[in-house]
Amino acid sequence: MQAVVPSLLAAALLLGTVDSLRCYTCLTQTSNAECLKPADCPTGNFFCETFISKNPHGVSVISKTCQSLCHEASEALSSTTCCKTDLCNESGANSVRISYTVISLAMVVCALLLRAGL
Repeated sequence: MQAVVPSLLAAALLLGTVDSLRCYTCLTQTSNAECLKPADCPTGNFFCETFISKNPHGVSVISKTCQSLCHEASEALSSTTCCKTDLCNESGANSVRISYTVISLAMVVCALLLRAGL
């Protein structure tokens, strides 16, 4: 019984240190610069969502929120992207990020091919 009490205390302390997801949030902004306000998501929200649509005048409108569920979609006039890490929705939907790992791997392969004389 004496070993149980410290274990329960340690578990309670660990539970208290769990951080909630942080997402950038905004509603119906026309510039991504206006959508860089970080917010702590409520418990149960596991996704950062970015929704971009075009209004009737052809102007892109951006909304970023915390969501409990998120479904990625891309249509003619709108796009929704989802991610699960802190502040992962910085860029707009459908943004492309180059992986430094992929670039490094490509460089190693090229070096090996040159060394082999191919």
